[in-house]
Order: sequence, then structure tokens, then C-alpha cells
Amino acid sequence: MNNYSEKSILRRITNRLMFSGKRSKAVKILNESISYIENQGYANPVEVITSAVKNVRPLVDLRSVRKSGGTYQIPIPISQIRQESLAISWIVSVARSRPEKSIEIKLAKEFIEANSNRGNSIKKRDALHKIGQSNKAFAHFHW
Repeated sequence: MNNYSEKSILRRITNRLMFSGKRSKAVKILNESISYIENQGYANPVEVITSAVKNVRPLVDLRSVRKSGGTYQIPIPISQIRQESLAISWIVSVARSRPEKSIEIKLAKEFIEANSNRGNSIKKRDALHKIGQSNKAFAHFHW
């Protein structure tokens, strides 16, 4: 089975949603979010979710390195599995902080916004990329 397939992404989202081992509750939340996305007029909600995760994936990560008395944020490229893990955790955390009433609607709306390159999870990715761009000059400190 391919690690980056739709089933894998849905399974990892379920795991990220889960609190205290309550998997059935997390599956129910994800299924209701999928049905909400479908009710909004999207033909394939699973495709919306995977597209949202692909849009939020960061290309670089920042590592702190102390060099001659200063601490530098060094941008380093990250693997695809790490990119998707960060994207999923950002989407879930941003969805939890949204003002809507239920977690199902919060999650569905965040997926829809991330699918169309809007929303706070996209802003989080862009902020990380901006810091990485500005600190590209320190990349030679990475070894």
C-alpha cells in the first residue's frame, strides 16, 4: 500500500483527531465532516481533503543552530511523510480554534478553505516559508 494514498491520509487525520484512544469518535467526526463537504456541493469530498493536505504541505522546516553566540533558524528540506504530518496537524489544530459550533463543521470548513488555498493553515505554511526565505543566507551552517 502506498504511504501517500487517500486511505493513508484519512487514517492519519483520524489518528490526529483522536483523544484518549477514542477512535470511533474520531472516525465519526471525520465521516460527518466528509458528509458536510458533500452537502456543500463537492462531488468527491475525499479528493477535497487530500488536495487540502497537499496545499498545506510545507517544503522546508526550520532548525535552530547555535553558532558563535547567535541562534539561527536554518531552513532544511523535509521528507514527504513529514510534510504531510505537519499539514495534517496544522489543519486539525486550526480547525479546533475556529469559531463554529461543532468540530465536524470546523474541520470541514478548514478542509474546504485549504483546498482553495485560503484559511489559517495556508497562512501558517506561508509564514514558515517566508521565515525560511529570509534565513536562506544561513543555510550553510547546516551540516
